Amino acid sequence: MIGECIQIPVGKLKPNSYNPNEMSNEDFNSLVDSIANAGFLSTNPLLVRPIAPVKNSEYEYEIVDGEHRWKACTQLGIKEVPCEVREMSDLEAHRHCVILNKDRGALGYFKLSKLFNEDYDTYSRDGKNQEWIGQQFGFKQNTVSEILKIHERLKSIDMSILSSYSNRDLIMLARVRNDRFREALVTWAVGIPSSEIQDAASRCNKLSDYIDEKTKDVEYRNVCYGFLLYGNIIFDVPSVDTLKKAVDTLLDNDFLILCTPDNTFLVRTADKYQPNWRKGVKITAETIRKIELCISEKFDILESANKHVCERCGYMKWWLETIAIYQQHDSTVPVVGA
Repeated sequence: MIGECIQIPVGKLKPNSYNPNEMSNEDFNSLVDSIANAGFLSTNPLLVRPIAPVKNSEYEYEIVDGEHRWKACTQLGIKEVPCEVREMSDLEAHRHCVILNKDRGALGYFKLSKLFNEDYDTYSRDGKNQEWIGQQFGFKQNTVSEILKIHERLKSIDMSILSSYSNRDLIMLARVRNDRFREALVTWAVGIPSSEIQDAASRCNKLSDYIDEKTKDVEYRNVCYGFLLYGNIIFDVPSVDTLKKAVDTLLDNDFLILCTPDNTFLVRTADKYQPNWRKGVKITAETIRKIELCISEKFDILESANKHVCERCGYMKWWLETIAIYQQHDSTVPVVGA
């Protein structure tokens, strides 16, 4: 029986937990119609492996390749399907499943990342590395590394959100190192062109690196930085010049942050096409009270910033421009150009 093609009742076949094949509802319905019209071709059998019997379970075989064909047959009420039966280890089954689907161009990287992570955890104990994983499945080491990051950094995200992203988009999102930036970006970027996702991911890492650099030698707590998030950072800014330099640096990187009279920093980001300001990141600085900035100096910075914004509002895109507005005691100030 092993190695032969035999008819097996659909009720004795169990789908595997590692199949990275993704099929849209439209494609699945087309598959159902095809089998309904032409029948299940014995020249294209399912690939299955025997499994140990489980109490109160009818399953005798695990499907290694052909899960969607099996589902279609089940939906059509077909009782038996042709199957090629092979004895396989877990790694061999994983490899056959991935390579066959890769040849069809039907791999989904989120599901594949889970499979790679499981095998990497298992075989790294024996000294196997990412390059070895790549050799087993036909991927280069750097691609394996990118796919593993998808599992590591996106596994907590709702699958209903991630399913809307292409494999390339998932790689871009997983490259964002900061957890809070990444979570916010995943929510925002649904339906956005890949080029904009790549640009936003790059800017997230740039801002994250800047904040890490500026806060590495200062006390901080409850740090929640991101374009839709709130939190507190304790800064020790020794002089007005230091603050102005920080503002200039942020401005050069398309980010601007300004001090308010109550020692609050209010950062706001521009919406995708129009300068409608989104929710900002509110950072309360607790140790900058010794900075004495007169109102005129603050307005000088404000006016310069708004001039900069006005010049660029005409072609503003999401994350191309990030500004901060000066918050007066009533916390409401109109933005020039809005």
